[in-house]
Amino acid sequence: MAQATPRPATTALGCTFRWIDRALALLLFGWFGFAAFQMTFSRLEWHDWIAYALPAANFVERGTLSTPQLGDQAHFPETWLFNSPLMGLGPAPFYAALHVGRVPYLAGVLLGAAAALAVVSR
Repeated sequence: MAQATPRPATTALGCTFRWIDRALALLLFGWFGFAAFQMTFSRLEWHDWIAYALPAANFVERGTLSTPQLGDQAHFPETWLFNSPLMGLGPAPFYAALHVGRVPYLAGVLLGAAAALAVVSR
């Protein structure tokens, strides 16, 4: 009498486990997207919004990457030029594509978070 080859339990339930894993990953990704959207757009203005969003707004509207409206207050020009000059240009593409305002700035923040999640999840 020929003996049947035993089938491991992992192959019998493998399809089910893959489906559950995909559903959990999709649920987790959806929760992260919802939480990121809520935290980004329902929050009051951030303290560094002027320091990092105003240079890009001036660049799009006036053609100069600076903060003349603030003068020498809190040394904002030296701060962002010294520690991260590209931070001042970060919102500029969103301002140029949409308009200068809070929503395009925060849309860039949300898109950056989604890009970081995509890079980390691979």
